[in-house]
Amino acid sequence: MKTKVIVCAIVLSGALLMTASAEPIKWEVNGHYYQTIDGTFTWDEAMAYSESLSYLGVQGYLATITSKEENRWITDNLGGLPALDGRWLGGYQYHNAIDYSEPGGGWRWITNEPWVYTCWRSGEPNNGNGGEDFLSIHSYYVTDGMPWNDGKSPPASPSGFLIEYPVPEPSTMILLISGLFALFLFRRKK
Repeated sequence: MKTKVIVCAIVLSGALLMTASAEPIKWEVNGHYYQTIDGTFTWDEAMAYSESLSYLGVQGYLATITSKEENRWITDNLGGLPALDGRWLGGYQYHNAIDYSEPGGGWRWITNEPWVYTCWRSGEPNNGNGGEDFLSIHSYYVTDGMPWNDGKSPPASPSGFLIEYPVPEPSTMILLISGLFALFLFRRKK
């Protein structure tokens, strides 16, 4: 009984430190859903927490913004200023990368998508405080959407983070289920 009380207390205290936005919002262009999580998190905590959540049966991850259109859509649909300021994204600077150099080399997405689009705030990345190896949204609007900053973690960001859920399109799910069913029938005949 004592263990159940302790576990409930831990879960409730964690729930008080963070709150999710309303239901995740779908971007029709890529079929992915996006959600904001409020609270105070280091980048590592935000990454772990985002990966512990799922939506429509799909695991989340820190959002990766790979195009101007995606950045603009997130800005316009998830609160803009000041709601998005300081939130962690799924970008990090990999010090063992061949292209690593300070301040602008070696940046990667946690999903291993190509790092081709950027929207750095003017003067960023700058590694201004040393160890600024994690991507966050910065505080003002540009035509491409919210600009980025290279941030240090710890300390924790009091703003929270963005989650992306790569929910497959229904046609993809139908194809996957059909393939699994065919495999089941094929194995059953053997």
